[in-house]
Amino acid sequence: MNFALRLRSPAALRLLALVATSAGAFAAGCTGDDPAALCGADCTPEHGTAPQGEAGFEVATGSAVTLVQGGSVQVDLQITRAGFDGPITATASGLPDGVTALPLVIVAGATTGKLTLSALPNSKQGTTPITISASDAGGKIRRDKSASLLVRGPAATLDTTFGNAGKVLASVGVTGIGVRSAAVQADGRILVAGTSDNDFVVVRLGVDGASDTSYGGIGKVSVDLRKGGAASVDVAEAIALTKDGEAVLAGYRSNGGDSSYGIARVTAAGKADPSFDDDGYATPSFAVPDANNLLAFGVAVQTDGSIVLAGTVLEKGAATTEAVIARFKPQGALDDTFGIGASPSSGFFYGHTSGAPNDACEAVTIAPDGRILAACSADDGGAHPVALRLQANGQADPAFGPQNGFSPVPLAGATAHAIHVLADRRVVMTGETADGQLFAVRFDSAGALDTSFAPGGVVKIALGTKIGGARSVVDASGRLVFAAATVDADRALVVARVTSDGKLDTSFGATGFVVTKLGAPAVVGNVRIAQAPDGRIVAVTNLDAAPAQLAAIRVWQ
Repeated sequence: MNFALRLRSPAALRLLALVATSAGAFAAGCTGDDPAALCGADCTPEHGTAPQGEAGFEVATGSAVTLVQGGSVQVDLQITRAGFDGPITATASGLPDGVTALPLVIVAGATTGKLTLSALPNSKQGTTPITISASDAGGKIRRDKSASLLVRGPAATLDTTFGNAGKVLASVGVTGIGVRSAAVQADGRILVAGTSDNDFVVVRLGVDGASDTSYGGIGKVSVDLRKGGAASVDVAEAIALTKDGEAVLAGYRSNGGDSSYGIARVTAAGKADPSFDDDGYATPSFAVPDANNLLAFGVAVQTDGSIVLAGTVLEKGAATTEAVIARFKPQGALDDTFGIGASPSSGFFYGHTSGAPNDACEAVTIAPDGRILAACSADDGGAHPVALRLQANGQADPAFGPQNGFSPVPLAGATAHAIHVLADRRVVMTGETADGQLFAVRFDSAGALDTSFAPGGVVKIALGTKIGGARSVVDASGRLVFAAATVDADRALVVARVTSDGKLDTSFGATGFVVTKLGAPAVVGNVRIAQAPDGRIVAVTNLDAAPAQLAAIRVWQ
């Protein structure tokens, strides 16, 4: 006799469904004595459903939740009812220490709800998998949703998931490291470039701040630029990332007399890229008239992989310098379609601002339309900042500024270190003033000083103590974020945020800036800044130690 055919009563049919449901749940790794509550945090949403044909509901919510220490967040729940109109209770489990969630009752017939999570001010920062559950009053119907909870600090506080309570101190090489630049990869890992043991060096830190030993096998890559020649001092002043995640390093090679550009490209795995000038690096010299020293301080990578360098050239027999912008093909050869175009000078742009015998460019960026902008300084008896814009072919852009591509800033003694193109095509250049303040100057798209930003287009920002070496980034909201070193006895790191209208952003900490002391040995300068894809700010420097140590902090935005 067919046993299944004999179980015809409603109770028997429910028993059969119960057995089938339990077997499926146990096959998926779920356990429990009550078949109506078999779904735990590791189960899929289908587990724990009511027997087929019975009334039930489904719940939907976001997969990622962010909660600020000392605050609360509401998690939106969407309920799809299928014949069940009773009240539903929502809870959260797996919460980290210091985070709580009071049960939420979604009243009969309602299809939405907000589950509130709260964090104590000292709750643990970090990302934790949690489970959001919804069940009927009797616990017979239950739905579980997995989510990721990030507990973060308020803006301007240290990210304690990084290093030791937000700080990293690391030794690099025999002679230590001279930090010159930093970048953050798309996956959040951090690259710091500079010089160590007289070679180019790039160090990679993991998202947690630990040395990433998968990079180059030891957490760093060194590049000796001598190419079989005499020993030299090689300094990587700048770093930029390609769309493939490779690191392009730019700087110079010096043998104690003449200097030449130095360029290297390192793969994402931490090896010199053999497709770049055969061995991963190049030391190009080119025919700038009467030049014997070529120094690169800024680098940018175009969408086709071409490399743009910004720097200066020292003329032989003279104490004058000129601004230089050069472009190299993706394989490392000088791009002779770029620049002033007259052989043997093609491949680069060089020149003075009007009446200024000494010019140098420190940073370069590429506008969305392919034009090239550089942050420069000029000295015509008194140093002052200058913005430079070139057309995509390397010719000076006559549509920018009053001096055929140059737009001087009347800010005596100030030094420009960074330049940014905003979404509306306006340009912002930043640095520090002679008296130790931050400055920002905004230009309209034609290179005129933007008086809607501030009188004269320039704002000076005092932080209560003198600073030096100020670098900046622009965040997703269009705000400027600076990193610098205080030039007082503490020599501490300072990170400041400035609104799009040029004022200290008091939503960033209590004052718009935060000072972080790293203790003895003190910060010695060369502060650099980079921004992670999620907006967190990384500030790096080197410490006055023997040998010099790499130091970094990460700050919440």
